[in-house]
Amino acid sequence: AQSPLMMGGDMPDNSPFVEQLLTNAEVLAVNQQSYGAKQFYRKDDKVVWISRIPQSNDLYMAFFNLNDHRKTVDVNFQELGIKKECKIRSLWDKKDVGNFKKSFSAEINPHGAAIYRISPKSL
Repeated sequence: AQSPLMMGGDMPDNSPFVEQLLTNAEVLAVNQQSYGAKQFYRKDDKVVWISRIPQSNDLYMAFFNLNDHRKTVDVNFQELGIKKECKIRSLWDKKDVGNFKKSFSAEINPHGAAIYRISPKSL
């Protein structure tokens, strides 16, 4: 749900890493502009959520690892209804990860998360 983001810490004492997370425009857009957020799947301790981007065929996709050990979380594009090659961008890292044809996977730290933008390429 779109809502104000709240931070219960002392802003002047934040590390540069925390400040970067709290001011990341791409991640803030997920919170403020996406719609239709839903859990796509939960398999054991691996969870994927997706949401839509207004006026776009792109999706936001969040991976969660609820386990005490590093895990690979993956998504099959066909299950998302995507039949094209996709460009994946890591929103927290502000970097394009690459182009993928049928699926995408990422290693997620214990109790960690990652958030991506998935952009189907035009043919």
